[in-house]
Amino acid sequence: MTLDLNSLRPGEAPDPADLRVRPAEPRDIEPLARLWDVAFPGERPAEVRAKALEEGTDALGGRETCWVLDAGPDGPVVGGLRLYELEMHLFGQPLPATGVGALAIDPAWREQGLGSALLRRGLRIARDRGDLLAVLYPMRTGYYGRLGFGLAGELHRFRFTPEELPPFPGADAVRVLSRQERMDHIPEHYRRFTASGHGLITRGPRQWRHLEADDCLVARVGEGDEAGALVASVQPNPGHLPSLHVREVMVDTHDTYRALLGWLSRQGEAWDHIVWDALPGEKFEQVLRHPRLPGTPNRRGLWFESATILRGPMVRILNLPALAGRLGVEPGASVTVLDPDLPDNSGHWQGERAPSSGSIGVHLARVTEDISGGAAPGAGALPIGFLSGLLVQGAYPALTRASEDFEAALGISDFRLWDVF
Repeated sequence: MTLDLNSLRPGEAPDPADLRVRPAEPRDIEPLARLWDVAFPGERPAEVRAKALEEGTDALGGRETCWVLDAGPDGPVVGGLRLYELEMHLFGQPLPATGVGALAIDPAWREQGLGSALLRRGLRIARDRGDLLAVLYPMRTGYYGRLGFGLAGELHRFRFTPEELPPFPGADAVRVLSRQERMDHIPEHYRRFTASGHGLITRGPRQWRHLEADDCLVARVGEGDEAGALVASVQPNPGHLPSLHVREVMVDTHDTYRALLGWLSRQGEAWDHIVWDALPGEKFEQVLRHPRLPGTPNRRGLWFESATILRGPMVRILNLPALAGRLGVEPGASVTVLDPDLPDNSGHWQGERAPSSGSIGVHLARVTEDISGGAAPGAGALPIGFLSGLLVQGAYPALTRASEDFEAALGISDFRLWDVF
């Protein structure tokens, strides 16, 4: 059945089962580009978006990543979103995932539940194609939280002068790579690093184009598997020296980490200041000699501001039993889940041994779909969004979390999704 959008009244949400959601066709490119130009003003002009969709020049794909909500074969494009096929590494395990982006509804059709319904259909499409997780950067955390996404992690953004860093040893071994050296070494180094990073995605060639930019700077220490690197961008600072924004730090040992910091401490004549996006586990406020944000007044007595907290990616479980099968299940462990948008995840689940064809592995079995317990529906159950947040923290009930040989880089298992889509 095709949804007749013209029959909807303001505030009346349609039945998601009636939505006409389909893969984007060539004729949809210009309407989608105009829709996203209105929904996300100031990012890219509509004609630039249209060209990228047609030529497939975006880092994660072109028109094949787009889905359309329309009012029938001859109806207008009312909404759209992008579903990127990703491989995400959680605690050393590569898992199929969907990156959700560009969810938008035409302004004339907002406030009728169409955006939520479109996203729900997108989540079902992603699950049906075999993806276990969905990930996105939210414009509104509350909105996506209601649709089962949980906050996955954060970065602490510090701003400081090079002199605030201690002169750690090893700086003499650091060197800045040429454009060609960046392309030759950094993608391979990142590929190795995904095994010890939590939350990273597998990158294709188009996702490394930023290494060719004139404002890119890559500093590297060591060789081969022992190498460490930071990827940064140089930003103009009118009337002053330029600033350096460190985007990614790929290090496996504390020696390489300190060597890169020691090298930065010597760059006072090159950079006016440095911006460093640190994982909470880095305890970067303990590294700086003076971890106070410059130019900020006291907010509470003698307290001072050290960093800006950046909360970004949100993660959602799409297929609970399949995910458990990949990450491992604790025998006898149990969890009760409520997922109204993907009911296949709802129910009371328990880790059970299931001998089959000689296998004695443990899997997550649904004991019952009835989770009411005689009370309100879902009473005592964990919402899927809360459970998704626990997953990326390594605190998910019933799961063993990771392979036994997983060792987080620097011992930091914070979620570190660097890619934006």
